[in-house]
Amino acid sequence: MKKCVCTMLSLILLFSLCACGKEVSEQGVFEDASIILNEYDKISDEEWKEVLSIVEAEFETWPGFVMHYIEDVYVGNDTSYCEMLSDDTEFDKSITLKSSFTTGEEDWSGFSANTTYDEWNWYLARTKDGEWRLVEYGVC
Repeated sequence: MKKCVCTMLSLILLFSLCACGKEVSEQGVFEDASIILNEYDKISDEEWKEVLSIVEAEFETWPGFVMHYIEDVYVGNDTSYCEMLSDDTEFDKSITLKSSFTTGEEDWSGFSANTTYDEWNWYLARTKDGEWRLVEYGVC
């Protein structure tokens, strides 16, 4: 009886791990990330939702990646870095977010497999028309 129970538990664990691996490998996982907003009051709730959804949409295209946390490190009117990176677009506000994530099981687009990247930055800026854009991301 003991052997049967151990075998059943092993099979359940195996199937659970296989299912988890399959789900994660199809797209990046953002939904379980901790979101830390230190300068929450500098833009509206709707704008925070828009900014985070832009990052999430990009991140979900990274196969098998898992976001651990994302945190704002700058929210303000200094848009010079974002304007330098974009083609003749003027911005009136910028946000820098930092994050930590682990890559998927395979090398992808310059990322090493099964590696945790800390201090990964996301640079977003708001156009004068009120549209938020992801301008750049990476380690700086």
